[in-house]
Amino acid sequence: MKRRLFKLALFLLLGAIVNVAVAWGCAIRLDIRKSSGTSLYRSLYPDESQSEDPFWMVSRLTRPGAMHLFSHRGMPHHGPSPSALEGLPESLVPNWARDELLPWQSSSITQLNDFGNWTVDARGWPQLSLWCVWARKILRLRPAEGGIQLPERWVMEHDRQWLRVTTLPYRPIWPGFAINTIFYATILWLLTLGPFTARRMIRRKRGLCIKCGYDLRGMDHDKCPECGH
Repeated sequence: MKRRLFKLALFLLLGAIVNVAVAWGCAIRLDIRKSSGTSLYRSLYPDESQSEDPFWMVSRLTRPGAMHLFSHRGMPHHGPSPSALEGLPESLVPNWARDELLPWQSSSITQLNDFGNWTVDARGWPQLSLWCVWARKILRLRPAEGGIQLPERWVMEHDRQWLRVTTLPYRPIWPGFAINTIFYATILWLLTLGPFTARRMIRRKRGLCIKCGYDLRGMDHDKCPECGH
């Protein structure tokens, strides 16, 4: 029993390690800009909607292995026209990121320093399992929270340069982290112990010794006469 529990704990640990490695690989390799996206805007003062009211925007990009949430609040002359301030940005925010983003919808913005961009980045496959958040106020990028930020680098694409920020997230997303861990632990078990388990089951069904394959049919021995198992 102890041996089985030890194997279970070992494979779950290895599954968690593979889970983190896959999520970090998605963070490094996947270009989130090449993804389908949705953006929604709304006024922060819906009862007194004016052309100069600050607005809140959430843009969500998704692809297998990644989700990128970009949230911005500012004045209309820095963003969409007043007629575009329609929608429910909070509908684009998953439950695990709501504590980071949803308080803004009722915030009173009175100073320019309160304006800024917040980015939530989640990675993992087959489920999103790890995430992080960072903020940019004015032109200052705050260090990532819940992630290891790699050095920024400029990337040239189609004769244009853009600054790529890569962060290795380590905040778990539940239940995605648990699902991925079990998924990878099962794969590791099938690759390592699965063939041996299948062989023992076949030998037992055929009346053979499960260790050496000696034919035990018609014998009343408690042990295999060939290997002593």
